[in-house]
Amino acid sequence: MEQNWSTEQDIAHFKEIWEYRRPGHEKQHTKERWDERAREWAGGMGKDEHQGRVKATAEYFRAHGLLSGGDDVIDVGCGPGRFVVEFAKTARHVVGTDLSARMLAYGAQHAEEMGAENTSYVEADFQKADLDKLGWRKRFDLVFSSITPAIGGPGLQKLMDMSRRWCFNSCVVRSAGGLEDELAQNVLGGGLRAGRNGHWQWFYALFNLLLLEGYFPETTYYKETKRTVVQADTATARVYAERLARAYGLEKDELFRPVARYLERQADGNGLLSRCGDSWYGWILWNVNSKKW
Repeated sequence: MEQNWSTEQDIAHFKEIWEYRRPGHEKQHTKERWDERAREWAGGMGKDEHQGRVKATAEYFRAHGLLSGGDDVIDVGCGPGRFVVEFAKTARHVVGTDLSARMLAYGAQHAEEMGAENTSYVEADFQKADLDKLGWRKRFDLVFSSITPAIGGPGLQKLMDMSRRWCFNSCVVRSAGGLEDELAQNVLGGGLRAGRNGHWQWFYALFNLLLLEGYFPETTYYKETKRTVVQADTATARVYAERLARAYGLEKDELFRPVARYLERQADGNGLLSRCGDSWYGWILWNVNSKKW
């Protein structure tokens, strides 16, 4: 049976997947909400469990001849600036931009502590940012984005409009194990987690969009195994209740008590819980100058 392929229809299909956000997305990703979460995201900074991935990402770029002394880089949705400081070790200058002023304050503090003077931080809503006013059009050799809602929808074209050469995106394509997964299974019920184990659909959609538009994106994967140790207290219960609420579209106030009870039952004699979990990240790197058609 002959298949009639339509590039236009395929692009529309993958664009719809790329741009889809679950109901309530806008309320979850406001400046105020990210300001509230800044302290949680900044916890540990240079010695936290994510640092292995940060260093591995930087080495991946260096193996591709990026992050050299002549390269200018921007991290879109930079959060507390882990990648900014790591990239600045060999790049000429690195800009971190984020919706949250509080995230950026943590980032600037971290950069100062690490002696990363070749960094700067700009508060901006990337979806609304005027690239020409900011002086960001074709300004950067590498435009970097990792696990950020900032680049959804028209944000993808903005990434490429800022780049002189390369763009990169990372997202979690699958996760398994860990305390959040355990809570989803035992507090919410085992059937829910099956549909919520990563953002593979965005990785899948982005690769296909780029390919259909004439680019040749390079893909690879990074596996991160991390051990999380938490105190089974009220503060931890609130953090995980909010995470589950965001993931499943539930009310965090309704989840707080069952989450707190479960944590209390599972804690050791010192009131601690220790869990290991795996996450697989999908990395996509493409050259904005490599479009073939």
